[in-house]
Amino acid sequence: MENPITIRWTESVLLDLKEIYDFLIGTISAEYAEKMIDKIYQKPNILLSGQLRIGQKEPALFSRKTEYRYLLETYYKIIYSIDDEEIVIIHVVFDTRQNPEKLGKKL
Repeated sequence: MENPITIRWTESVLLDLKEIYDFLIGTISAEYAEKMIDKIYQKPNILLSGQLRIGQKEPALFSRKTEYRYLLETYYKIIYSIDDEEIVIIHVVFDTRQNPEKLGKKL
């Protein structure tokens, strides 16, 4: 029997989500912020089907030893890696409207 796929969110990505939430409350509304955070949080569940490499490789991080991939939810890249084919680690949620150089500094 195969091991079930597990999705883990790093502590730093939880801070990313809080920053996004706070930004959206200040610029749009609390209702919108809650919906967007929920969408971001639910998006990686598509990986539970076993197609862990469905996300595209993250070009800003090609030079890294770890292979990073991403899923998109509107303007947000949900960047993850795969550990031992059964654990998906979510490292960063990045607003694609920002300077891409900031992404390399987050990892």
